[in-house]
Amino acid sequence: MGLLGGCGIFGIASSATYVVDTYKELDTEAMVVVILIRDGMLQFLR
Repeated sequence: MGLLGGCGIFGIASSATYVVDTYKELDTEAMVVVILIRDGMLQFLR
């Protein structure tokens, strides 16, 4: 379970880094979307 959770976090972090590095003009909007998705997933898991 720990390995699976770690891989999930690594995938999210690397995709967020890719978006921020590739689309400089969309970095704020992209991070807002990532935060909303993360918070939605956390609410679903509770």
